[in-house]
Amino acid sequence: MFLFVLFSVLYPLNLYVFQSALPRKYKENHISILYAKVLSILVSCVLIYAFSPFELSFTASWNILGWTLLGVAPFILPIFVASPQTSSDSESLIHKVRDYLIAPACEEFYYRMVLPMHCGSMLASSLAFSFAHAHPLFIKSRRESEGSIILAQCAISFSFGLVANGLKLRMWPENSIFAWAGLTLIHALANYCGVPLLVSPKNHP
Repeated sequence: MFLFVLFSVLYPLNLYVFQSALPRKYKENHISILYAKVLSILVSCVLIYAFSPFELSFTASWNILGWTLLGVAPFILPIFVASPQTSSDSESLIHKVRDYLIAPACEEFYYRMVLPMHCGSMLASSLAFSFAHAHPLFIKSRRESEGSIILAQCAISFSFGLVANGLKLRMWPENSIFAWAGLTLIHALANYCGVPLLVSPKNHP
């Protein structure tokens, strides 16, 4: 249980550790901060993997495919109905790579594949995932209106964590790289579409 709590705190804490380690001239540069956050995510994944007896398998099954398709289904309508995001600058591209590839892949590995090994509670794992999105609440300069938005995001993240954990428990084998890929796909679509069945894609900061 100690390792579960430690790694639950480590993931969001690393975001600030790496950001504060930036040279002063880069602290106001959004791209530099973004790269620091990506690096912190990768380091967190390496650390939890190093302290966990975990190994991905390459076993595929129709069970994994079926539950992945079920998880993807609620996001199909928003993809076809929503207006595409048209921004094409380099900062937008980097954010998209982070939001729709790196973050989903790393968070599913961290919170769905490895962290549950240190605590079998699906509720606790979902709370840890939600807590990873709550860290901006501890910034004193955060406006009250922004705090309400962050709390709503935490509630949505908690709900998504419950659903994703439920899907993972029904995939066999649970530690298959294909189960991880399926959960990553669902997570990426969730990041793009926001809450299922809403027709406007969510723009992440």
